[in-house]
Amino acid sequence: MLIYTLIYQVEQTSYILSYTIIPALFLGVVALFSTAAAKHTSTSARVNLWALLILLSFDQAIKIYLFQADWQTIQIPLIEPVFYFSPSHNQAGSYFFHLLGFKKDIIWLNILLVSSILLLVISYWHFYREKRPVNFWSSGAIHLILTGIIANLTDSIFHGGSLDFITINPFYVFDLKDAYLTIAMLFIITEAVEQKGRESGPMKEFGFKYIVHDIKSWFKWNKGE
Repeated sequence: MLIYTLIYQVEQTSYILSYTIIPALFLGVVALFSTAAAKHTSTSARVNLWALLILLSFDQAIKIYLFQADWQTIQIPLIEPVFYFSPSHNQAGSYFFHLLGFKKDIIWLNILLVSSILLLVISYWHFYREKRPVNFWSSGAIHLILTGIIANLTDSIFHGGSLDFITINPFYVFDLKDAYLTIAMLFIITEAVEQKGRESGPMKEFGFKYIVHDIKSWFKWNKGE
């Protein structure tokens, strides 16, 4: 937000406070509820497909409704003059491609890129489970990240791009999957703090050889089972 403030040369103090304090309060509330949940929730090293489906359904249900409605004319002020419910169809495939000025003909590249990231994340999760015990934070992070990636692919394949709907004026517009990924980063930071001081050597073993070996193992039949 500091970078965007400098780029857009925002000088109004009240405006700066609005788009910094409100997201901070939101993440603070998420942190409080998550910390409480971490103390009373048992975790599994397995990825819960139902959790992924539920999170994905929330994101896609909003977009399906908006696509059926006249979304181009919708602009609902949430917290003026900063936050608006204002849908925008990003056909560049990702915010990065949008900044580079790419248009909808780059969607296929985004699908290829995001699919590669999905394979990388799954492989890293397999590696992580081998090296460290899974707790609430690491489990929550992987579910949120996988949901964000799958939602990105779903948007690209079925919608021709992401229909973002929450605008932080004048910076950017985002959707529910972006919120998932932001919360996942909060979980990862918490996990990193908890792991501070522990041996990090084994985690450095993750690399190209492990990824190739792991992906190959996905397609092998385990005759012992």
